[in-house]
Amino acid sequence: MAMKPKLSIVLPTYNVEQYIARCVNSILRLEFQNYEVIFVNDGSTDKTKEAFESLQLDSRFRMITTKNAGAGHARNCGLRVCRGEYVYFMDPDDELVGDPFIKGLPLLDRNEADLLFFGYIQKDMDSCSETSYALPEEMASRNQKEFRAELFIQVCANISANAVWNKVIRRSYLLSEGIEFPNMRAGQDAVFSWNMYRNIGRCVAITGTYYCYYSHRPGSIRSSYVANKFSDDIKAVQLAREVIAQWHMGDQYLNHYVSFAVYAIREEIRNQMRAKHTDSTVISRSSLYKALIKIPMRKLSWKNRVKIFLTKLSAHGLYKPMVLLMR
Repeated sequence: MAMKPKLSIVLPTYNVEQYIARCVNSILRLEFQNYEVIFVNDGSTDKTKEAFESLQLDSRFRMITTKNAGAGHARNCGLRVCRGEYVYFMDPDDELVGDPFIKGLPLLDRNEADLLFFGYIQKDMDSCSETSYALPEEMASRNQKEFRAELFIQVCANISANAVWNKVIRRSYLLSEGIEFPNMRAGQDAVFSWNMYRNIGRCVAITGTYYCYYSHRPGSIRSSYVANKFSDDIKAVQLAREVIAQWHMGDQYLNHYVSFAVYAIREEIRNQMRAKHTDSTVISRSSLYKALIKIPMRKLSWKNRVKIFLTKLSAHGLYKPMVLLMR
C-alpha cells in the first residue's frame, strides 16, 4: 500500500475549465511534495473534467465526480476519501502564490497543533484592485484560553476568520468533532470555520501571504444572484455570535461581530443589485439588522460606527452610500 500523504488538498470543482491549469501549476510549484490532491467534480457541465485529464498529472492528483450538490457537499466528499494527516481546502479558480506548507506543517507538528493560519492576497475582479492580508507575527496557542484571548483576536483583526483557504487543519480533529460543511448556498465556509473554532485550543499562525483569492470572478457564486443567500449568511453570523457568547468574550470580539454582520448586509445589497430588484425591507426586517442597531455605539471602533450608520441608511433604501463602502 502506498505511503499515506502528509497533506490532502481538497478542491470542490464546478465549471472551472479555464482555471484548472493555473491552479494545478501553482500546486506543482510547491517545495513541499508529500501531498495528495483531490478535485471533486461537482457535476460540471463544461469541460472541467477534460481540462484536468489533459494535464496528464502524476498519481498524487485525482478527480472524483459527483452529482451537482454544491461546494459544501463536494468538500465533504473529498474529506471522506482523503488520507492525509492534515487537510487543506482550496478553490480551483484561485492559486497558491507561495508555500505555506513547507514552514507551516513542521510548526503544526512541533506544537502538536490542530490548525494553521496564514495570509493571502485578494484580487477583486470588479475593481481590478489587489489587497494583502497577513498576520503581524508568528504565533502559537497551547490551549483554548490562549487561542481565544490572543491568537484568534489577531486572526480576526488581520485576515479572514471565515474563509477555509487560509487554513490547514488536522484531519483527525475534524473527524473527532464531527465537523463537516453544511448544506448551504452561502455562508458555508463561515459555519464550518466557527464550528471548528468552538472547542479548539492548540493552533499556530505564520506571517506572509501564500494564496491568491480572486473575488467577484464572473460566473462564480459571488458574482451571480443567489436565492436565500441573506438567510444563509445570517445563520453564519448568528453562529459566530453564539460561539463568542459561549466563550464569554463578547466585548473582545464585538467589533469583529459587527464587521461580519455589516458584511452580510453589504453582500445582500450586492445580491439584490445582481437581480436588479432592490427591496430594503429585506434588510430592515431582518433579525440581523435589528440586533445590530441595538449595540451601543460607544463600544465600537470609529470605523464600525460609520459602517452601522451606512447600514441604517441602506435599511431605508439609500443603497448608494453602502455601494461606496463595497469598493
